[in-house]
Amino acid sequence: MKDFREFKFWDRAHRLVVRVYEVTRNFPKEELVNLTAAMRRTATMLGASIVEASVNTGERESIPQLQAALNTTAQVEYHVLLSRDLGYIDETTFDELTVEVQELRRQLATQITRIRSLR
Repeated sequence: MKDFREFKFWDRAHRLVVRVYEVTRNFPKEELVNLTAAMRRTATMLGASIVEASVNTGERESIPQLQAALNTTAQVEYHVLLSRDLGYIDETTFDELTVEVQELRRQLATQITRIRSLR
C-alpha cells in the first residue's frame, strides 16, 4: 500500500477536479442536476479511482482502478467539449482543461503500461 499522493499524476488529477468545480460554479442553474453534477461526479470519480489504486498491496493489483481512471478521462473530456459547445465555457478554458485531461490520460496510460511490463 502506498500513499496516493506518491503517484506522479495525483497532483494533476486533483487540480483537474478542483478546476472542474470552479468552472461549473458558473454554469446555468438549470444545469445543476444535469451537466454540472455529471461533470463534478465524473472528475471526482477519476481522483477516487487513483486513491483506490493506492490501497492495493501490489502494483499489478492497482491496474483495474488505474484503468477505470483512464477510462474516466474520456468522459471528463467529453463533458468539457459539451460545455464549450453549449457556451458554458470559453475557448481558453476549453483548451486548458482539454490539455490537462489529455496529459493525465497519457500519464495514466504510461503507468499502466509500466506496471504490465513488470515481471
